[in-house]
Amino acid sequence: ALVVSTLAEDDTSSLALVSLVDGTTEPLELPGPGMVEGLAAAADGSSVLGFTMTSAPTASPPSYTDALFLVDLEGDRAVEPVHGLDGAPVEVGDWLFVPGEAAAVVRAVDNSLLRFDFTTGQAATPPVPTPLGSYLDLVSASSDGRRLVVADIFGPIALSIDGTEERLPASPLDGVVPSVGGIELLDAGSARVQQVAILDSSGRFASYLVHDGSAARILYQSPDGKGSIEGFRVSPNGQYVAVTVVPNVAASVSDGYYTSAMATSVSTIVLDVESGAVLASVDGFDVTW
Repeated sequence: ALVVSTLAEDDTSSLALVSLVDGTTEPLELPGPGMVEGLAAAADGSSVLGFTMTSAPTASPPSYTDALFLVDLEGDRAVEPVHGLDGAPVEVGDWLFVPGEAAAVVRAVDNSLLRFDFTTGQAATPPVPTPLGSYLDLVSASSDGRRLVVADIFGPIALSIDGTEERLPASPLDGVVPSVGGIELLDAGSARVQQVAILDSSGRFASYLVHDGSAARILYQSPDGKGSIEGFRVSPNGQYVAVTVVPNVAASVSDGYYTSAMATSVSTIVLDVESGAVLASVDGFDVTW
C-alpha cells in the first residue's frame, strides 16, 4: 500500500491509505485539523509510519505543535502521539527512523535526544523513550543503524549506540576549512559524504558535495557556481549518492507549495561515490533509496 498526505486549500492535511492493487483508498483519521509534514515509513521494512503534525488554530483540544505521531498499519491503525519522559507529546526539532530497526530517534525542541523502540502490531503499547544526551542537531543515521550523526556547538559528531562520540572535523579544500552541512556516514570508520560551503572572493558561499575522512574529495559542485545543492541521499550500500540541485538559483521559480516549496527547475543527479561519475539525472527531488 501507499500512504498519501494531501494538503487542502485551507492548509490542513489528510492522510489516506491507497491500495497498489486496485487503487481503493482508506482514510486515516487524524487527531483534528492540522498540517502534516515529514511523512515517512519505518526503515526496518515494517508497517509503521511516522509524521509530525501541528494543529490548526481552530482545532479543539488537545492541540499539537510539531508533535511526532506513529501509525501501525498492522495494528488498529490509530494515529498516536509519541510521549516524552514527562508524559507529554514530544515537540520535535528533528527526527528519523533508525535503519534496520523498529526504532525512531527524536531531537526535541529542548535539544534532548530520545530513542523510541516500538513493536510492530502492538499499537496499544506506547514506545518508551531512552535518553541519548543533548545535541543541537540530529543529522542522519548510518545505514546499519549503529551510529547517528549529531552536532553540538563545536560541530558534527558520530554518536554510537553505546554512547561513544567521535568528532567529524571537515578536511580543508584548497587550504580552506569549510562550513559543514549535511553528513551521511559510509562505513564503520569516519568515511562520509557531506555538504560543505566556502566563502569565495565575491562574498558568496560556494557549495560542494565531498567525500571526506582523512582528506576531502569533491564529488559535485554546481557549474559556474550558479546553482545550489538542496540535499543528498547516500544509497544503503554506500556506492551511490543522489544529489538534489537547483541549476540556476537566480533564475529559479518556486512551485508555491506551502509546506516545502521547491524550485520548478529542481533535479536529482545520481553519482558514483568512488569515481564521482554522473550516472543519471532526473527531474524532481526527495529521493528515498
